[in-house]
Amino acid sequence: MEENKDLFGSAAPEESSDYFADGESLESGLLEESAGTPAPEETAPAADVEAAASDSFDMPEADAMNSVEDTLSDNETADTPVSTVTENMEEVKQSAEIAGQEEDRLAAERAAQEEAKLAAERAAQEEARLAAERAAQEEAKLAAERKAQEEARLAEEKKAREEQKAAEKAAKKQAREARRQAWKNWVPGPNVPNQLTIARIFMIPLVVVLILWVPKPLGNILSMIVFILACLTDAADGYIARRYNYITTFGKFMDPLADKLLVISAMICLVDLGRLESWIVILIIAREFIISGFRLIAVEKGVVIAANFWGKIKTISQMLMVILMLGNFGGFLSLAAQILKWISLVLTLVSLATYLIQNRNVLKDNNAS
Repeated sequence: MEENKDLFGSAAPEESSDYFADGESLESGLLEESAGTPAPEETAPAADVEAAASDSFDMPEADAMNSVEDTLSDNETADTPVSTVTENMEEVKQSAEIAGQEEDRLAAERAAQEEAKLAAERAAQEEARLAAERAAQEEAKLAAERKAQEEARLAEEKKAREEQKAAEKAAKKQAREARRQAWKNWVPGPNVPNQLTIARIFMIPLVVVLILWVPKPLGNILSMIVFILACLTDAADGYIARRYNYITTFGKFMDPLADKLLVISAMICLVDLGRLESWIVILIIAREFIISGFRLIAVEKGVVIAANFWGKIKTISQMLMVILMLGNFGGFLSLAAQILKWISLVLTLVSLATYLIQNRNVLKDNNAS
């Protein structure tokens, strides 16, 4: 023991003194532990200490210190030189520091890996969000394009429909113009006025049947309609004959006769129904006979007596009177029919007087001086 103390006092370096000064508690613990431990038969070689230090390199610092303490305890019990133990403890301390640094490095690496992992996840989420936004924008863009295309298509269809309607309207207008022009250019045959006159003559018995034997009020309406159609044939044959100069002997004779037969037949039926006074009809018939005889005399002398203004007005007033009396509407129209009755009577007498006065030379004898 004294040799060990000399060695400890002479050979222990300054570093060992500082170490043991700082780690007084550690030495005392080691000495107490070595006092209770039986001395081994042989001194532990220095290789055991190095092996312990190398084994503690990968261990945590606390475990390394424990192994150092165990090694020191073993060395003290084996009377190992203090310098060797001190060097071994320094190496162990350095190894522990290296181990701590390695642990810090590993922790830093793990933290860096975790941070990189989180950054990668955030980058992936951001990329997914951006991708979703791009997809939404692209979808919105496509939807806007589809909407624009649909609006353009609808606009084109609307324009096409409008153009088609305009074309159809123009075609209809052209067709109407063509029909109107064809009607203007239509030239009836020379027998059309005579055919209309004959048709009016055949309407006379139909008017009589409808007035007298068809139940009222249907008979009133039907007889009025047929009488109006007959009057229109009178206007049509006169217009065609004058416009196209279709003047025939048959027309000269039958046209005025058909008018007189139509009007007088309707008036006689109205007398039978009690709607017209008989004496008015007698005066009208007498006027027609006088004018017809007057015209026959004029024809023998080569004179043609044309219808004058008063005669045309008389015929129109008589036809209007008959139409209103056939309809038997009552009210204002009935009053209008009565007014037309008296107007027709006056015009009948006036037209008779004008015919006689204007053509009085026809009654003179050609041999008179």
